[in-house]
Amino acid sequence: MLTAPAPTRRVTASDAVSLLVDMLAAGGPQESEYPLLDALMDNLYQMKLARQLDSTTLTFLQGLFHDEFRAETIHGYVYRKPLDYAGDFRLIRPHFV
Repeated sequence: MLTAPAPTRRVTASDAVSLLVDMLAAGGPQESEYPLLDALMDNLYQMKLARQLDSTTLTFLQGLFHDEFRAETIHGYVYRKPLDYAGDFRLIRPHFV
């Protein structure tokens, strides 16, 4: 099981990318690692907003998510938006029916 860097030190882009690569190399996160993955993705998002991720790192991260990820996960569906924004009803409707 992967563990997050020590909480007393600032997580760098390199730390976040390394954790994500390790999870993918292991075939994806274990259920017990879901909170870590959530924190990792939030951290990467915050780094992107703060412009702390250079274009090389962003390109590398995008390349980690292959066609199988895009085709077979809800995240991939959201990323692809096959029905444009009007297709979001397929994501939202099951939660309200």
